[in-house]
Amino acid sequence: MFKIYNLIVSNLFILLFIFKRFFKKDNYLNFEVIIFSYNRPLQLDSLLASLIKLFDKNINLNILYKYDKHNIGKGYKKLIADHIWNKNIKFIKENLSFKHSLVKITKNIKNKNDKNNTNILFFVDDQILFREIKLDSLIKLSRYSPISTLRIGLNTRWSFNLNKKQSLESYKYKEYEGCLVWSPKFKDDEISYVFSFDGSTIPLDLFDKFSKYLFFKGPNSLETSMNFGSIIYKIFKQKISCLKKQSIVNIVISMVQTETINRGKFIDINKLMELFEDNCKLTLDYKKINSFNSPHIDYGYFLKKTNKDL
Repeated sequence: MFKIYNLIVSNLFILLFIFKRFFKKDNYLNFEVIIFSYNRPLQLDSLLASLIKLFDKNINLNILYKYDKHNIGKGYKKLIADHIWNKNIKFIKENLSFKHSLVKITKNIKNKNDKNNTNILFFVDDQILFREIKLDSLIKLSRYSPISTLRIGLNTRWSFNLNKKQSLESYKYKEYEGCLVWSPKFKDDEISYVFSFDGSTIPLDLFDKFSKYLFFKGPNSLETSMNFGSIIYKIFKQKISCLKKQSIVNIVISMVQTETINRGKFIDINKLMELFEDNCKLTLDYKKINSFNSPHIDYGYFLKKTNKDL
């Protein structure tokens, strides 16, 4: 019943969004980040380190986090203390429910910004940014499409999750000012996956409706529900944009959610917490960046403590 409702409502939202843009195309000049984190302080630590180093300092980071065990909660408290100096980073503990907390974050962002010119850039806690991203690049991408992504590029030729080849070369993409623009197809690959929390944008006015009116339990079921609306997005040949090179990657080392089944060989979260408590850091092997060819990978990283690889 809920699936049918989400299918109808999400496509209706997309249809209204397209109709509105037909008369007035919004310019997305403001960006806010929302990061979802669940039982992964070690990975979140690595994401934040990469964002502090490579991401535009003028963009606020809103981190919605949740944990199940006391020792994992201590890990998040350590992260909060480590980043208390950074006024651009805000930690929000999930309260009552994921939906309740998300609607509250969205409302706060709306109160600070014009919802018609604000785009939300989403990250999840097992990602690491490995190329510099400035506000100008995000604004440029948004000129060509309301949905843009940092997880796809010309080098993206494989899907780890789907265990199959994928490439922008199978799409009639166009290039403008270093941005690639294409229309998603009814095709089983990540390039045609419209709404993603893995380093992709969704306009605030559209996401506000998704978060308020769809039925979902967590990030994965919300993402699935939003993508029911990709039917209309694809029928009307709406666009997605990305930079020429993939800029962010998911490091597949643990699975914490149960809403969907992910592919990978996973390390127990308790072991990862032990490593985090022992001051270990997850970092990319920057010598292998040019070999990254998928939004998700299970290679090209180190767990390090005092310059010793684990």
